[in-house]
Amino acid sequence: MKGRHLRIATSPVFPYAIEQNYIRWNNFLSRTKCDLVMGAIAMTNIRLPVLDFSQGYYYTGIAFMIPMPGNSNNVAAVVKPFQLPVWIAILTILPCVLAALYFSNRYREIYLIEQPSSWLSTFFFYVFGVLLNQGAYCPDRRLFIRLIAITWCLAAFVLVSSYNSLLISYVTSPNAQPLINSMADLPNSSVEIVVDAGQAIDYVLSALLAALDAMKNDFLTTGKCDLTLARQKEPGTPGTWVLTKNSPYTEYISRGILEMFANGLLDIWTRWYQPDVRHCLDKANKIIQLKPSKNNPPQLSLTNLTGAFVVLFM
Repeated sequence: MKGRHLRIATSPVFPYAIEQNYIRWNNFLSRTKCDLVMGAIAMTNIRLPVLDFSQGYYYTGIAFMIPMPGNSNNVAAVVKPFQLPVWIAILTILPCVLAALYFSNRYREIYLIEQPSSWLSTFFFYVFGVLLNQGAYCPDRRLFIRLIAITWCLAAFVLVSSYNSLLISYVTSPNAQPLINSMADLPNSSVEIVVDAGQAIDYVLSALLAALDAMKNDFLTTGKCDLTLARQKEPGTPGTWVLTKNSPYTEYISRGILEMFANGLLDIWTRWYQPDVRHCLDKANKIIQLKPSKNNPPQLSLTNLTGAFVVLFM
């Protein structure tokens, strides 16, 4: 830099409230008599008028570290194929069909006196036998009774076919849901947030790299993946270096950072030092995936059939 010596210092650790005060930064620069402060320092509207910032050298998003999603008992799978209005319509139609069969038969007995009417329980088992796809015997051979029975059989066939096809999807699909997917889910959830806001580089501690490092340390400690990341990451401000206002070195340093970007050095260094937690992220994606793999079709377990057993016991 034209024969000049550059005095460099690392980023100081200030309490968060004080760190936002640019006066503290100016005092640090004047006391240490340095030209450049290296660290992952965010550019804010308070610092910008009194400090110079280099070109951003590290770009990362703000990540939320959450517990690994776990499968829960799929009890509600038996009612999920149909929406609530459909279930209400089915419960309304059942007694209507039963009443139509029974009173039509009673009408023939009372007014036409052709043959004794069938018991109400006979039509009851017929209606529910058809609905449950078990088949049933219609005791009355008269045409108008058969017309009502045929109409009910066709409607039940459509309902049962639709229900069975949708039930398989709900039973075999993963039911593990993460606590949140993005920052937009926080106001509508009961998640308790833990934030480390006592450091000057609070920006780094809440960024993606720090979350990955915490996941790596947890895996090395416990030997299993207990943490993962929310699927949607929020954009964050880049990490920069701080210089004194109107510093003659700002242009040189920014140009050097851009050259390192162009040569791919920053990407290589990031891959070297970024913790490798792909096994934990892949595990979370497999748990909450929406579509099963074609090469590895889902297998039914007792957990998937919990709802069916509950209905049987009831």
